[in-house]
Amino acid sequence: IDIIGLYPENPEHAPLLEKLQESFRFSEEDFGYEIRLRESLSDIWCRLLNTARPMLEKEEVQDKAGDKIKAMLTYVHEHYGERLTVAELAASAFISEREAYRVFRECVHLTPVEYIISYRLQQACHMLIETEEPITRISQACCLGSSSYFGKVFRERMGCSPVEFRRRWRNSDINRQE
Repeated sequence: IDIIGLYPENPEHAPLLEKLQESFRFSEEDFGYEIRLRESLSDIWCRLLNTARPMLEKEEVQDKAGDKIKAMLTYVHEHYGERLTVAELAASAFISEREAYRVFRECVHLTPVEYIISYRLQQACHMLIETEEPITRISQACCLGSSSYFGKVFRERMGCSPVEFRRRWRNSDINRQE
């Protein structure tokens, strides 16, 4: 299996995602940290395998779609900072635009455009956390348009502005270090 989409609104995925978040809350200073983390990660793997079971059963059908989605995802990951079209994505996997939409829906449960925006936002979050770059530069680097459009899309998806996200993340890092 190349990819497993996990969605918080899916009642089967929510406990797995919560367990994953919980594993990041362990502190190295806590007694038994390694054992608790190993236990948590083992539980996460078991839950992932259980979630993946239906996909494993229809692996042969997914094989061709898997190659196509891999090519398209790789293209997005390499070119997210550029203007992308569905036609370019489809061409990267040697398929039609219609097939690209079908493969994305089947494998990722998103349209190609939704995935591109989601990936760009992930990269923007990473940049907000890891760098001191201004919001305008981050929105340009992630090809998310003007800083006002970036702020609007970011707020819709993340529930806060990019500045608030950066501040909250940094505050949570400070709290974890204390």
